[in-house]
Amino acid sequence: MRREIDIASGRETLKAVLLTPDHGSKPYPLVIMAGGWCYVKEIVLPQYADEIVRRNIAVLMFDHRNFGESTGKLRQHVDPWEQIEDYRNVVSYAEQLPDIDANRLAIWGISYSGGHALILGAIEPRAKCVVSVVPVVDGYRTLQLVHGYGAYRFNLLKNAILEDRRKRAAGGERA
Repeated sequence: MRREIDIASGRETLKAVLLTPDHGSKPYPLVIMAGGWCYVKEIVLPQYADEIVRRNIAVLMFDHRNFGESTGKLRQHVDPWEQIEDYRNVVSYAEQLPDIDANRLAIWGISYSGGHALILGAIEPRAKCVVSVVPVVDGYRTLQLVHGYGAYRFNLLKNAILEDRRKRAAGGERA
């Protein structure tokens, strides 16, 4: 069964999809999933989610604030601590669901969210299992590698970020 749901996170609304098995006994264990750097729930998560649900485990996959169908004015803005807070708010929502076993909640993340999953494993006591797929554990170093370490493109990125900061400090709009 598939159900679209809204979950409050701070001042934003996270758009999520709850998938429950067609058979098996309730309450179901639950895997909470989110995508990486700029993934939305429709890109890579369904392939993993379908396999998990086939094993009689429910899945709740969501878009972080500012991404996909979730609300947020700063579209595509990545704030790791806000995204970790989104996960924690999804856990709070999930443990109230009647068909879900609140004592068997797992956190699953891929890429950038794989790094979040590792942090959540350390700080979120309600997470009984953590799965981290190809995690980003050093965002700055990853950006260097993606843009070419010490290369022209990475310097362009750093300069654009500094110029945006200066513009906002002078009262201008965010780029």
